[in-house]
This record gives sequence, structure tokens and C-alpha cells, in this order.
Amino acid sequence: MSAALSENPASVIHSLNLAHNSLDNQGVSNLIQQVCRLSKGLRLLNLSKTSLTSKGVVSLSQALCSSDEYSNSLLHLDLSKNPGVLSGEDASNLYLFLSQPNCLVHLDLSGTDCSVDSSSSLISSLLRLLSFISCFFPPSNRKVKDTLPLFRQFFSSAFSLTYVSLASMKLPPDVLRALLTGLTSNPHINDLHLDISGCELRSAGAAVIQELFPRVSSIATLDISDNVLPALSRHPSLKHLHLGKNFNIKNRLLDEVLQKLVQLIQEEECVLQSLSLTESRLRSRGTVLVNALGSNTCLRKVDLSGNNMDDIGAKMLSKALQINTTLRSVTWDRNNTSAAGFLDVARALEHNFTLQYMPLPLSDISQAYRSAPERTEQALTKVGIEAIGRVVRHKHLNGR
Repeated sequence: MSAALSENPASVIHSLNLAHNSLDNQGVSNLIQQVCRLSKGLRLLNLSKTSLTSKGVVSLSQALCSSDEYSNSLLHLDLSKNPGVLSGEDASNLYLFLSQPNCLVHLDLSGTDCSVDSSSSLISSLLRLLSFISCFFPPSNRKVKDTLPLFRQFFSSAFSLTYVSLASMKLPPDVLRALLTGLTSNPHINDLHLDISGCELRSAGAAVIQELFPRVSSIATLDISDNVLPALSRHPSLKHLHLGKNFNIKNRLLDEVLQKLVQLIQEEECVLQSLSLTESRLRSRGTVLVNALGSNTCLRKVDLSGNNMDDIGAKMLSKALQINTTLRSVTWDRNNTSAAGFLDVARALEHNFTLQYMPLPLSDISQAYRSAPERTEQALTKVGIEAIGRVVRHKHLNGR
């Protein structure tokens, strides 16, 4: 690798992605020094899961701080999934680079044991430069209460955040409250994508979301998949909502939640554009939501895969698609759809002139072929013909 780099002029090396390549400690250090010495126009450096050590971070940081070139070129830095590399004093040089004027907009420090209480210079630099931050929170063995003021300060003062991911972290309710409270008072950002999926929020976290989320006008996309589902009401800026894996609850409560969701998407002032309920195993109870898509006028995209709704679900989807004029994308798979269900979908496509994208449900097709290969082939032929006709009609209506 070093030899190859030395044979190339520095001007052509703008991106180096070594993610998931397990390199020995000395190799990582030498490579970092070589790249930083030769690649003065480096824009992307991805060292995720490369066995990077704290000494490697020191080498990287010293190289980044040694030239103004990196302050004017480096946009994307990913050090994620290298446990412990930012847990001690060796990270100070990296914080020094971050605190200097630079053009970095994407920083991923997830899985490095970096914490917001480890350096005030890191916080002050992140306030003004980042548009993306992933999993920036201390491990569970840190003192959470000491971190909360800085955490809240970060989210109340950041200037250009567009994407925040805390996915698959154990997120205490107090931390979630600090995050949402900070965003509530932040006048600088909008259209934020917040991913707190798989955070073990449980009922306490759901209560925090229910209380504070309506006040956060900066969030346009919310992913709370694989948590406890809070009671959501109309939100003035929420455009994209991911709720998958949240419906493992008692049938009576499930019916109530689905009815509230139906009410949400049918409100005249609802601005929601996409809804994902993937892998929620709603079964027949999910048909009430599918049926509501017929009269829905806000959603452009839905993902209903992984819900085992059987052919009754396909029939409801068929009825909805025959009258809906706003949906542009529907994902439907892993719903135990048979040949009869596919025929229902084909009939819907005969009458729908606005749907633009519906990928083949490969899992359901495979299952249907095993039980009734001839009928399934006939049904899919009809679906295919109608899908081609739908694309042709769409192009014709748009003058293409």
C-alpha cells in the first residue's frame, strides 16, 4: 500500500477508505503517516474498524495538525468501531485539530469510547463545524449527570447539524431529555435526521418523546425503530417516520396504536411524506392501516415489508392503490402473499397511474412458487405487464 501511494502524485489522492480492513498497529501508523505526507488534498479518510490504536490516533492527529492543507480539504473523517482509541489523553491532538478552523462536515466517532465530557475543546469545535455526528455519547460506565449540561449545550448551539445517529445505544431517559431540550432551543438547524433506533428507550424514554418531541420543530426525519412506541400526534415539521419493530404489544393496545397512526396520516394538515413499518409483524391487524392508505393524501412512500399480513393484506393494498393518487413508492414483501394476492395487486396497477416504484417481493415470490408454481408464474406475469404499463404511462404523463 505504501509503495503504491508513493508512486502516485498527491493531487490524485482525494479519498482513502480502509474500513473493515484489519491492519496491525504499526501498519496503521505507517500508513497514516504516508498518506498524510503525500495526500495534501485528502477529502475523505475512513479508518472504521481497522484495529486503530491510540498511538495511531496520535500519528494521525499530528499529521493533520502539521499542515493547513487538511484544514482546507478534509471533509469526512471516520474513526468508528475502534474501541478505546479516544478514551485517554492521546486524543488531545485530535481535539486540537478539530478546534482549529477546518471544513470537516462528517465525523463518526462511534465505538471509540469518546465522550462529550472528555474535552471542552471538542465540544466547542463541534458546535460550529459538523453536519453529521454518529453515536457521540459516553459509555454507560461514565457519570451521566456530569455530561448532561454539555450534551444539552451541544444540541442547543450546533449551527449546521443535518444527521444525528445514536442508534443501538442504551440511551438513558435523562440523556434523551437533554438532547430534545437542546434541539428545542436551537434556532440554527432544521430538516434534521434523528436516528435513535434500537436504543432500549422503554416506557420512560417513550414518555420523554411524547412530552418533548412536539416542541422540536427542527426534526424532519425520526427513526425510533426497535424501541417502545410513544403516542405520536401531528408534528409541524416531521416528514419521515420510521417505526419498525415497535409493535410487539398486546392486541388491544396494538389496535389503539394503529388507530392513532391512522388518524395521524389522515389529518388534513399532516406533512408526513414517508412511513416505514418494516419488520413489525402486524399480521391481520395491520390491514386497518393499509386500508387507510386509500384516502391518505400526504404520504409519498410506505414500507410495509415484514408484517405477515397474508392475502387479506394484499387485497387491502389493492383497494388502496386503486383510489390513492399520492403514493409514489410502496415496498411490500415478507407478507406471506400467494398467487391470489399477487393477482389482486396486478388489478390495482391497472387503475393506478401515479405509483412509480414497487420492487418485486422476492421473499414472497419464492414462498409462493414452492406451494403453487404455475399459478404464481401466471400471477407474476400479469403483475409484470401491469408494472411495465404503469411505467410507460408515468413517462407519457410527464412528457418523457
